[in-house]
Amino acid sequence: MDTAYFTKLFEYDYWGNKEVLKTLRECKNPPKKTLQLLSHILAAEKLWYARLMEEDSSKIHIWPEYSWEECQKLAGEVFRNWISYLEELNSKRLNEKILYWNSKGIAFETGIGDILTHVVIHGGYHRGQIAALLRQAEAKPAATDYIVYVRSL
Repeated sequence: MDTAYFTKLFEYDYWGNKEVLKTLRECKNPPKKTLQLLSHILAAEKLWYARLMEEDSSKIHIWPEYSWEECQKLAGEVFRNWISYLEELNSKRLNEKILYWNSKGIAFETGIGDILTHVVIHGGYHRGQIAALLRQAEAKPAATDYIVYVRSL
């Protein structure tokens, strides 16, 4: 793996978040939980970025209640942060472990590449939950599978 691979994954992640935003904007009455999940995706991305930058992440609330507009703004912000981070990251550092504390104050050491992989998979997991909630509300969810993204390139 190299940083170019992760750049493509984060481009996919951003695309998926934008597709969800578009769907939620077009949906007449999306379930409240859908915006909560999207807020969580974005807050978690902000949290993991702070951890990788060795910043204090203890004040980042991982279940915020952002508005659609706040989510749209934050989606672009976290994407730009990730791309900037990846441009500066040397591929040799992907296996390097960083020390951080989870939300319960427990210390962990995890490889940078594993953290990057987690961030993208975490977003995909919750976008799947958003899709399920929209289907239950008889709304059409965005198709945010990775293969759909790749086919759009």
